[in-house]
Amino acid sequence: MAPKEKDCSNKTSSGKATVRTKSKSPAVSPTTLGDLPDKLLEHILVRVASPVWLARAAATCKRWRRIVANDNFPFHMDHRLPNPVAGHYHSRRRPDGRDRSSRLITFVPSSSAAALGVDARRHFSLDFLPGGRSSWELVDSHGSLLLLAATSSTRRRGHRRRLFPDLVVCEPVTRLYKLIPRMEEMKHQRCLGVFLQGYLTSSSSNRSSIMSSLRVICVVYIEYSGVSDGMGTVRACVFDPNGSNSWKPRPRSACWYMFKPSWNMAKRGIHLRGSEHARLLGHAAGAVFWAIGGDDTLLVLDKRRTEFEVLRLPGSVRASELRAIVDGGNGDNDGKLRVVCLDEENVVRVFATWRGQHSNGEWVLQKSLRLEESTMGLAGYKAGRGGAAMVVAAATAGSVVLAPVEEMTWMFSVDLETMEIAECKEV
Repeated sequence: MAPKEKDCSNKTSSGKATVRTKSKSPAVSPTTLGDLPDKLLEHILVRVASPVWLARAAATCKRWRRIVANDNFPFHMDHRLPNPVAGHYHSRRRPDGRDRSSRLITFVPSSSAAALGVDARRHFSLDFLPGGRSSWELVDSHGSLLLLAATSSTRRRGHRRRLFPDLVVCEPVTRLYKLIPRMEEMKHQRCLGVFLQGYLTSSSSNRSSIMSSLRVICVVYIEYSGVSDGMGTVRACVFDPNGSNSWKPRPRSACWYMFKPSWNMAKRGIHLRGSEHARLLGHAAGAVFWAIGGDDTLLVLDKRRTEFEVLRLPGSVRASELRAIVDGGNGDNDGKLRVVCLDEENVVRVFATWRGQHSNGEWVLQKSLRLEESTMGLAGYKAGRGGAAMVVAAATAGSVVLAPVEEMTWMFSVDLETMEIAECKEV
């Protein structure tokens, strides 16, 4: 009989073994390393930063030594395992339809999650957040971290206008979270978007420091005083839990601060005609994009430099037709973008353009598709569905998911390379 493996996961920090006792409480016990399957533990061990640390990990217990000593363990950097994707979080409308403004956060596991033995409900639940998951709205993510806004502070009673929210950053697997109170002096300003950034520090390999290796940017609209038509500008409010990072300026302590625009940005000026004309399009090539209705322009935020710029759209494109901006799909960080447009006749057009050092201001039409005719062969098609007003339910580098505004239960995807259409049961 093989000797019983010693598992290091049931020891306290003092080295003493803990004794599990039966509890009458129905609460689920916390997840430990001992609960992880071997395949998932291998994915963790292969990512230690140094061979010395790997040797120390192998000396921790018999189980870890067996995994590291396995002939198939990928020791070399060029043989390392690809990052496994356990799944994705989705913000969905409540099925009862009683409150259209509130949404339900659900985790949809990937096909590889089952192969790794991951229990989606147990490992990725958000029930540990203060007030429960229904008290928060998912707004952004970075790696294993989620950024959520308090539902009570994102909208005024009876209004759809979003204000500067209270936030929380969490890591569902470790059930760690950090509350980020709103910037009090900006609490009545309209919020155009909140975004999460991560950056490397000397201690980023420590899981407890992951919550400090981040930066939060809240873009607010500030209306000019004494100017008609709601004219105003945008500013970036930054939260840094470390009190200093690789970006400047550096605050003295962990707090919100207003990022000072560069001389070039201050000279150009960012002037908008009301926050209601700014519509978020998405993230791509290290930037965030908004369509500015009425002016037929794009508002762009470079997240690393925290700089804004306004780009004029080509004459053949109107801001009201813009639906999504995604990465060009080359994976070489060349700044290539794909812009998805949908006009009043439900014709989808896909343009290619560039930003950064490769930008020349040119928009190249790559593909086009008339939805009224192309959706006729789909299951669930009804007369008039393909010609109804459409909304983008999801967008990635390779495809977009569309659905009629008045009937979100019927969805279909459009492949941006081939323009092939397929029905979707889930986003």
